[in-house]
Amino acid sequence: MTHHSVSDAWSMGILTRELWTLYEAFSHGKPSPFEHLPVQYSDYAVWQRNWLQGEVLDTQLDYWKKQLENLSILTLPTDRPRTPRQSFLGARVSVALPQALTASLNELSNRNAVTPFMTLLAAFQLLLHRYTGQEDIVIGSPVANCAPICLEIRRFANCYHGSKIPAWPLTRIRTCHSKS
Repeated sequence: MTHHSVSDAWSMGILTRELWTLYEAFSHGKPSPFEHLPVQYSDYAVWQRNWLQGEVLDTQLDYWKKQLENLSILTLPTDRPRTPRQSFLGARVSVALPQALTASLNELSNRNAVTPFMTLLAAFQLLLHRYTGQEDIVIGSPVANCAPICLEIRRFANCYHGSKIPAWPLTRIRTCHSKS
């Protein structure tokens, strides 16, 4: 298991496929089937550092400062009092959606020009709003971005989704997601 601050799921898929391909080749005494890459991650890091300066950096910083200013803490109702010390203990619950619901989700997402992830994110935001009554809901999720020289190189992760709850949150989710 790898934390999303190290790598995103998309990149891990590439790494896993390439490791498997190399294992197959080397275990049969064959050379690597991959050609030398013209761009390495260090090249991307240098490009990004050179790009992220001056006006570009100021624009990015201004955008995120505005997005993250005056965030409210989500006040979820609990079934027992909170402990005095925060533990960060959590759990994972897997849910399989019925095929008909998945088809409806995909159709709704297509109709609104968003991904199924964005639709589910909007639904989760609405659920949190219903439980808390709060209008300002911020949800963090890992998002891979593609830079101009991407070549299957991604930024590690940008984590932010936030918005005031509009009448129909998919439009706002699409806007926040595309800007992050």
